[in-house]
Amino acid sequence: MAEQCKDIDTALANLNKALREANNRNKQLENRVKRLEDDNSRNPQHPKNNQADLAALAKRVSVLESYCASIEDLLSKFKNLATDFFKEALEVFQIFGGIFK
Repeated sequence: MAEQCKDIDTALANLNKALREANNRNKQLENRVKRLEDDNSRNPQHPKNNQADLAALAKRVSVLESYCASIEDLLSKFKNLATDFFKEALEVFQIFGGIFK
């Protein structure tokens, strides 16, 4: 009978060890699921974040479009000034070219 009790004790110890390992693994998986859920909630494509991100993105695009428009306007003005300058410079060279021939 004592031998049977030792076998039962050994089996119970092994069962307890297996249960502890299964509980630890379960806890690890729960933690991993929680981290993934947290990461997913911070994902820009997550529905609750999507509208706020789209509004912020639209605002940034609007600012960039405004900058681009002002740069285009500035370049257009510079082109006009440069064209006028080179036309006048060409006239001056033609005048001096005629004088020194």
